[in-house]
Amino acid sequence: MNTAGSHKFASIQILRAAAALSVALFHAAQWSHLGSHLDFAVAAAGVDVFFVISGFVLWTACEARPPGSAAFLLARAGRILPLYLIVTLVVFAAALLAPMALPIVLPEGRHLVLSLLLLPHTDPAGGPFPLLPTGWTLTYEAFFYLVMALALASPRDRRLQIVSGLLLAASLVGFGYHGWYTLLANPLLLEFLAGIALARAWAKGDIARLPRVCGPLMIATGLAVLAACQLSGLRDDFLRPFVWGPPAALIVAGALKLEADGRIGAGPLARTLAA
Repeated sequence: MNTAGSHKFASIQILRAAAALSVALFHAAQWSHLGSHLDFAVAAAGVDVFFVISGFVLWTACEARPPGSAAFLLARAGRILPLYLIVTLVVFAAALLAPMALPIVLPEGRHLVLSLLLLPHTDPAGGPFPLLPTGWTLTYEAFFYLVMALALASPRDRRLQIVSGLLLAASLVGFGYHGWYTLLANPLLLEFLAGIALARAWAKGDIARLPRVCGPLMIATGLAVLAACQLSGLRDDFLRPFVWGPPAALIVAGALKLEADGRIGAGPLARTLAA
């Protein structure tokens, strides 16, 4: 097995591509005339997979080669901000020039500034979304990065306690204050923690020691649960982390098990995505 520091994790790259396609299909149906005929609600669970992956990847990378807090934040900002800022500004300009073409985008100055800074806020219509609506996930990611940076500034043996405590505390605060729940203090943050749990299991070799059947079984179970949610119409933003979160974690765990068994990573697609 490759070390955590050098491992490319082809399984994770493939899952990222699949999750991105899933979210794209969800929004394509949501924002087009298909939305009134086809329901791809469960395709939004690609975001939950992303959050689990983020927790796994960042914890694995930081445990292998712990950067300083400032270096960590600068690296993450350099990775996500340039494209997000450019797209947000382009969408802002397009909404000003052709408002009828982008009716869900509200080009207001304060909204733009807070969106560019990834600060949680309500938009002019009262919704908990940045100017680029799909960018709400980056607000959660940014909060997780800040939590990780704080942990990196602490003794190594306290990092897990700090990350777990802050993510749990933020999730609990959201239950008491609905306004904060809709903006950021949401149990969705626990999906990052699920990814961290998988990272620790991977590092200890626990995933590799599972029976070979567990990889396909975990993926199949996760997909079956999501399919059942789709067929039953079960979708509730309040319950989302507890309904979609576990199958998302199962899918990521199953993919990692396949990789640990050498069943992912040899094909041309896997090599391309992991490059």
